[in-house]
Amino acid sequence: MKQPVKELFTLTGDESTPAADGRLSISVSDTHVSYAISNAAGDTLYSLKWFSLPELTVEALDTLRQSNSAFSGSYHHIHIAYLYPQTLLTPAADVSAASGGRLLNLVHGKPDTDVVLDEVLAGGHIRQVYSVPKDVHEWLQQYFPQAVFHHGYALFVNRMIDATENGILAVDFRNEEWSVVAGASGKPLLAQTFPYHTPADVLFYLLKICQELGLKQDSVQLQLSGLVAEKSALYKELSQYFRELAFHEATWGSIGNGETPSHFFTSLNELSLCGS
Repeated sequence: MKQPVKELFTLTGDESTPAADGRLSISVSDTHVSYAISNAAGDTLYSLKWFSLPELTVEALDTLRQSNSAFSGSYHHIHIAYLYPQTLLTPAADVSAASGGRLLNLVHGKPDTDVVLDEVLAGGHIRQVYSVPKDVHEWLQQYFPQAVFHHGYALFVNRMIDATENGILAVDFRNEEWSVVAGASGKPLLAQTFPYHTPADVLFYLLKICQELGLKQDSVQLQLSGLVAEKSALYKELSQYFRELAFHEATWGSIGNGETPSHFFTSLNELSLCGS
């Protein structure tokens, strides 16, 4: 039986998509798929779509490919970011890809249906090890053989190079889950994904992270992106506890009709700039 796929956003940029040109950026998690088509440099958006679904399967990917010509187009660059929560940040100098995989198995466990990948970040200092469903990864490799794969945390881990001693909490929201990457003094300290149903769920973990990492609520930078609006109860709750909070906006030009906040798609924007 086909998985129901719900299209949440369909947006266009200032320019139309040229033939056989540009860059495809895809973000994948258990419950969402989104993609953006941009120019080869990644700094001009042509089109963008965001889908939610109960569970990502190869059948759902087949459905998306059949109904979206973007999945069969020709591109100069293709980057795919996974947002599965089973991941570890380890010192690249001390932990190899193989030993990182063993550590991941100890911490999270690795089902036989998963495959382990790794990526070196933060100027060669951090090795991120993560697991993803094998069938999903093989499907993406089959249809996008030239793709470069990342974990979604990588986009935020590299941002921690700019963190002062006051620290940064880079928080990205999706439907009923959110990711946070924390850093201070130029170093990433934590990367994790949590489920949430109420603003109190998010606030509890953010305050706990600040306590554990020694970050102060009145000085840490809380950088928000993803599906959170300025007039939402979630934003209001966070603004009562954190003084230095702001939306981390996408750097593309105009998106759609201007009514959808650009920070909804910051992670896709940063993915489109990978390697450019």
